[in-house]
Amino acid sequence: MQRVLRHWQTILAVLAAVAIAVVWGTQTLARNVAVASTHIGPAKFSEYAMGDSNNAVYESPSVAHWTTTWTFKAPVPIQQASVANGVVYASSDSGIFPGQSVHGYIYALGAKTGRLLWRRTLNNMSMTTPVVGDGLVFVGSGSGGFTAANFAKEDNLNTRHIIRGVGLSGIYALNEKTGQVVWEYLTRGEDMPTFVLEGNTLLVANGDGKVYSFDAQSGQKEWTVSIGSYVSMSSPTYANGILYVSGAHPYDLYAIDVATHKILWKTPIPGVFAGTDDCSLAFSNNQVYVLGTVGSWTKPSSVAFAFTTGGKLAWQTDLGSGTLPLNIEAAAPVAVGSTVYFGSMVTSSEYALNAATGAVQWVFHASGPISEAPALLANRLYFGDSKGTFYVLNASSGRLIDSQTMTGSMFAADYPVIVGQTLYQPDDNGEIFARPLTQVK
Repeated sequence: MQRVLRHWQTILAVLAAVAIAVVWGTQTLARNVAVASTHIGPAKFSEYAMGDSNNAVYESPSVAHWTTTWTFKAPVPIQQASVANGVVYASSDSGIFPGQSVHGYIYALGAKTGRLLWRRTLNNMSMTTPVVGDGLVFVGSGSGGFTAANFAKEDNLNTRHIIRGVGLSGIYALNEKTGQVVWEYLTRGEDMPTFVLEGNTLLVANGDGKVYSFDAQSGQKEWTVSIGSYVSMSSPTYANGILYVSGAHPYDLYAIDVATHKILWKTPIPGVFAGTDDCSLAFSNNQVYVLGTVGSWTKPSSVAFAFTTGGKLAWQTDLGSGTLPLNIEAAAPVAVGSTVYFGSMVTSSEYALNAATGAVQWVFHASGPISEAPALLANRLYFGDSKGTFYVLNASSGRLIDSQTMTGSMFAADYPVIVGQTLYQPDDNGEIFARPLTQVK
């Protein structure tokens, strides 16, 4: 069953990507490179969802009343937006077909106007959040498929050293103002998880079972650690000198000391057969949070996990059973204060859990599976589901404040970004929209 689901998922994504490529062509860069009309937002966007808690909210006196309204439409699915220095960056999910390359794109849009500043072609689809710092934009390329040999190994959960990704895969540094490639590094496995920029060090976990460290400015590889597990879409998180990574085959959680580039510990994530390698990690309260799927493909359950900084299981909470969608992307947890929020593709529900104990505080049942992480501001929780409904909840009670169904939209495994009083949101319909929070209630 696992093989059939992943096989058809790959085929459908590939066919869609080929159709998109015919329409869009292979233009590398916008002819006229424009500049941002404002410098609103943070100066850097250094990791997935802006920080290690995964709450992509930027607040400062300079943006306290910042609002704007626009919609940008592309002919390809848009995912993983970031905002820095008045620019919205986003990646596109285009795919690859055997014998026929299909390129992904990185977009740079004015945060105030939504105007296209530049667009860069990559050698494969891109699903990373563009990480921004010191004049550079860091993105990865690669596909979610497997070669025949690796696909045959995928069925056995005990198989080790599987490489995920077909076609070309690479790590890129782009010029922040023009999108020109400053440096690139090609890898055997896909580079779909978002990178971590710590000072002048770029940290990467990817589909070939390795963790890399690069000099961010020059692209010089500093060190490599083999962990054995491939990392699908789970973006690592960095805290207190430690990089935490979640992989598959084995489904283990790893802690890597960045100074010594040694594995401090690895620990199995109990009972999972999917999900944790797709779920970007959150770190807060000296714990690492991740969502996984246990049971079987026909009888799956979502389980939330918390691990200590020493690699011990702090708690696990069964969120319930349901149906595993064809697209098995997992929502990243968001940890704020004493609460951690999880969305489930299996149960189509959003959960608030006590961060210390895992006790369920409330449950909200959505109209469709949830793979998007929420954003939390002023006790309001903002997120969308895979059927295109966007929600605003009371973060303390889970009570519905507002919901809007957006025809043709599908909110995938990304997150809203809030800058001041404006919410920026990509979707799989190829749109990025900016809306004042007053319009999403």
